[in-house]
Amino acid sequence: MTRALLSAFILGIPLVTPSSSAVDCGSPYVAFLQRVSLRTEAMPGEALVALHRRALRIFDACDCGHMTDVERRLAELEKQARSDT
Repeated sequence: MTRALLSAFILGIPLVTPSSSAVDCGSPYVAFLQRVSLRTEAMPGEALVALHRRALRIFDACDCGHMTDVERRLAELEKQARSDT
């Protein structure tokens, strides 16, 4: 009986809890989108979609706490987008 209660208690505790990132992810992402929006007319649709998806992946990784250098990554992505167009 105690083993069953202990097992139920342990299974009820989440083993991995999502932690909110101490890094500000939203501001760099929004700034990136604003800078990119100035050049959207010159970009083909597929390139624009790919750029937004990659930026969103960077934001998601930052928001989950897996990335701390979000500003550098978004700057690299923006630089790459400039060289592709």
